[in-house]
Amino acid sequence: MKRFSIALYFMLSLFLNLSHGQQVNLDSLWGVWNDESKDDTLRLEAMKSITAFYLFTNPDTAYQCAIEQYEMARSAGKTKWMCDALIAIGYSFYIKGNHISALENFMASLETSRKIGYQRGVSASLNNMGLVYSDEGDIPKAIDSYSESLKLKEKRGDIPGIVSSLVNIGGLYEKIGDYNSAKEYYAKGLTLCEKVGDKRGMIYCLGNMGLAQSRLGQFSDAIVNVNKSLELAEQIEDMQATARCKGGLGMIYLAIGDNSKALEYFNEALELAEKLGDKQGIGVSCQNIGVIFRNLGNDKKSISYGNQALDIATELKGKTEIMNAAKSLCQSYKSIGNVTKALEMYELYITSRDSVNSEENQREVIKREYKYSYEKQALADSLQFLAAQEKRDAVAQEEIKRKNQQRNAVLGGFGLVSIFSGLMYNRFRVTRKQKQVIEKQKAVVEHKNHEILESINYAKKLQTAVLPPAKVVKEFFADSFLLYLPRDIVSGDFYWMESKGEVSYFAVADSTGHGVPGAMLSVIGLNGLNRALNEKNLTQPKDILTSLSETVNRQFEKSDAMVRDGMDICLCSLNTKTNKLTFAGANNPVWIARNGEMIIMKGDRRAIGHDDLEREFTQQEIQLETGDVIYLASDGYQDQLGGENYTKFMTKKFRNNLLELSTQPVETQRSTLISDLESWQGETPQTDDVCVMGIRV
Repeated sequence: MKRFSIALYFMLSLFLNLSHGQQVNLDSLWGVWNDESKDDTLRLEAMKSITAFYLFTNPDTAYQCAIEQYEMARSAGKTKWMCDALIAIGYSFYIKGNHISALENFMASLETSRKIGYQRGVSASLNNMGLVYSDEGDIPKAIDSYSESLKLKEKRGDIPGIVSSLVNIGGLYEKIGDYNSAKEYYAKGLTLCEKVGDKRGMIYCLGNMGLAQSRLGQFSDAIVNVNKSLELAEQIEDMQATARCKGGLGMIYLAIGDNSKALEYFNEALELAEKLGDKQGIGVSCQNIGVIFRNLGNDKKSISYGNQALDIATELKGKTEIMNAAKSLCQSYKSIGNVTKALEMYELYITSRDSVNSEENQREVIKREYKYSYEKQALADSLQFLAAQEKRDAVAQEEIKRKNQQRNAVLGGFGLVSIFSGLMYNRFRVTRKQKQVIEKQKAVVEHKNHEILESINYAKKLQTAVLPPAKVVKEFFADSFLLYLPRDIVSGDFYWMESKGEVSYFAVADSTGHGVPGAMLSVIGLNGLNRALNEKNLTQPKDILTSLSETVNRQFEKSDAMVRDGMDICLCSLNTKTNKLTFAGANNPVWIARNGEMIIMKGDRRAIGHDDLEREFTQQEIQLETGDVIYLASDGYQDQLGGENYTKFMTKKFRNNLLELSTQPVETQRSTLISDLESWQGETPQTDDVCVMGIRV
C-alpha cells in the first residue's frame, strides 16, 4: 500500500508544474502545432499540452514531442521554452526508469533556467530532481531539492507549485515511514488548495492524506478523505485522478479485509486505466485483483491477473512490483499443485526481494543519518532562539520606558483625536457603501467580460474553420509562405485559395476594422468568393470581385442605418501550365519580384462593398517567369507603428524588404519578416491585423 501512494498519487502531484491533467482536444492541439502561420508561442503551448497528455500513457511519444518542442524553441530563440522541454524530456526518461538520463535533463534545465533568471524553470527542475533522488533513496538530497523549490514558489506566490512541493515532501516522509509528518504536509497543501478553490490540488492532497491515514490504521478517516478526493475527480471529469481514487479505496478496503468492496473498486480502477492506456495503473490493479481472488480461493483467476501484473512490472522494471507479483503467483501455483511454476516464481521472488532489501537497507542508513542531522539542527535552532529571545526582552524593557513617556502626550491630544475620529468614522461609512457598490459593479463587469471573451474565442474557432489551413496553402503552392497575425483574438484580414482545373485562385483581403466586426466581414467575404467561383461559375478575377461587392452590399442593404463597411482585396488567378497571372484588386496591389526589380500591379481605387462610384472592376495580365515571387498583403505590416520616432513602417520600406528577401527560401523570408516586424514594433502594441502571402513560381 505504501508503494501505491507513492508511485501513483505522488507521481501525479509532481507533474503539476507541467500539466494539470486536463482532458485535452488532441486534434485541436495538433492543428495549432502544424499551422506554421500561428504565433510560435501558441504552437509551443500546444506541443507542451500534447507532451503532457502522452507522458503517462506513452512516454516514448511524449519524448519525441518534447524533442520537437525543444528544437523549435531553440530555433526561435525562446530559451524558457527550451527549459520546459528539457523537463518534459527528463520526465519521459524517469517514467521509463532511466534515472540517469532523467537527472541529466533536469540538471540541464536547472542550469539554463538559473542563467536566464527563469524562476519557474528553476523550481520545476529542482522539484523533479527531488523525485529522482527520492527514488534513488537519497532522501537528504531529495529534501534539499524540494525545499529550495518550495522557497522559490513561495517568493512568487505560486500556490499550485507550493502545493506540489508540500505533497512531494509529504511523500518523502511517507517513504521513510513517518506517516504522521506526511499527513501534516498533505494537510498544509489541502488548506492552501481550499483557500484558492483549486479542486485538482485538493484531489491529490486528500488522496495522499487518506492513504497516509490508512498506513496509521485510521481507516474511517482514510475512507472519508479518499471518497472526497473521488467526488472532486468525478466533478471535473478527470479520468486519471478518478482511477487513482478508486484504486486507493480498493487498497484501504483490502487492508481491512473487505474483499468484496476492494474487488469492486479495483475492477473500476482497472477499467479506467485500460481506457487511459496507463500501464502502471493496469499493473497495480491486476496485482491486487489477483491477491483478492487468491483470498477468495479462486486460484485460476488469481494466476491470470497475477501474470498480467508480472508482465507489466517486468516491462516497467519495477523491482517491488515484480517481487509482489512473484510472491502472489508462487502461492497460487502451490495451491493448484504446479510445483514447477511455484518454484520458478519463488526463485524470482527471492532474487527481487534481495535487490529491494539491499535498497531498503541503504535507505535505512540514510534515514538514521538524516534524523541525526535533523535533531542536531533543531538543537542549534533552539539555542539560537533563546539567545535572540534575551535580546528581545531587553529591547522590550526599553520600549516600555519610552511608551510611558509618550503616554501623557498622547492623553493630552486624545480629545482632539476623538473629534476627528467621529468625522473619520462617518466618512468611513460612506466610503464603505461606495466600495460595496463598486465591488458589485466590478463583479458584473468581470462576468460580462468573461462571457464576451468566451464568445470571441468561439468566433475564433469558427473563423479558423473557414480559413484554409497552412498545409492546404502548401498543397496549392509548395514553394510559398503565409504570415497571418491577428491583432486581437479574431481578425479582419483573411486569405483565400481555390482551384478549377488548371487555374488556381488566391487572394488576401483586409476588411474594415479588426476584431469581431472585421471577423464578421471576413466570413462574408470568404463566402462571397466561394459562391462567385463555385456557384456562379465566374472565372475572371474582375467578375469575381464584382460579384463579391454585390454580396457585401446585399448583406447590409436591409439595415436602417447606412453601413459603409467593406474590404480591400488583391485577387489573382494563375494558370499552372502557362504561368499566366491575371490580377484584379480593390485598393490593394500585387507585387512581383523579378531579377532584382519589383513589378507593381495596382488595383482599382475603390473598395468592395458600398461605393458611390458605379463602375466595373478591371483586371491585368502578366506572363510569369521561373523564379518570379508573387506578394499579396494587407496594409497591416506597413502601417505598424514603432521605431525611434513612433512612425509607420511604410509601404516603400516594406516593398524594398520583400525585394531583398525574394531570393531567399520562403521560410527564411517568413521568419525574417516576423523578426523585422517585432524589432520595429518593440513595446508598441500591434496596430492592425497582418496578412502577407508569398508564392514563388
